[in-house]
Amino acid sequence: MYGDGPDDRLLREGWHEFCEKLKQAGDIVFRDTAPKNPVTRATGMRQLARNVSLALQLEFENADPRYPEILHYFDPLRKQGGDNSDALYCGAPINGSDTYRVRGQRGTAAYFAVTVLEDGETPWGGAVVGSLIDDELQVEADGSFELVISPTEHPGNWIRSTPATWRLTFRQFFADWESETPMEAVISRMASAWAQSFSAISSADCCASKRVEPISLTLEPALSCSSCASRTWEPISLSAVRKLATSDATLAVSVSVPFAA
Repeated sequence: MYGDGPDDRLLREGWHEFCEKLKQAGDIVFRDTAPKNPVTRATGMRQLARNVSLALQLEFENADPRYPEILHYFDPLRKQGGDNSDALYCGAPINGSDTYRVRGQRGTAAYFAVTVLEDGETPWGGAVVGSLIDDELQVEADGSFELVISPTEHPGNWIRSTPATWRLTFRQFFADWESETPMEAVISRMASAWAQSFSAISSADCCASKRVEPISLTLEPALSCSSCASRTWEPISLSAVRKLATSDATLAVSVSVPFAA
């Protein structure tokens, strides 16, 4: 029941505040400059519901650039008001410090564009960082492609990110919905350089050679990491190191590989 949890009051107040602001937003439909036609006003309420749905997706469910997912913004079932009726819009949250790889099938949309945006005053961001449009994206004979977004240069399809980079967006415009196919792709945030250097090594490989003992790793929390400064790290497995490489913590790593006699 209410009051059993230490954060109950904060949670309830936050929810009530959200609902109150949502209720106030509905008054926009009845402002003096809005049309009085009942169909138009009902459409306004429907548009408000769609925008709330989209906002929850962009700002709550899929807002962490550490774990991005490519999700639809608009399609024939969810419109925003300024989007093209013959287009699919999708994208993912990213940042300007990490390296991201997108892999998948380009599809056969008549128009295809991928754009990297900085944060800005609109829900869709601000300045355009870079883009690849139609034939500018290198696609293999089987329709597959790979794209990298990062602050450092990569071969192949690549868009340079900036410190203010905020979102990756795909736009696909269709001329024939019945025969053209949309893009199918996934995005992944690549591990840091030191974690990648360990990815090809496993303790099983080391033991199998009979020349080295299992790798011993000791992690110490960096002084700049407030979230783990109070923790004491014990030696952990290599798989745990790879997992920690995707966290916010900045870690100092010491590696010991003693040779067996």
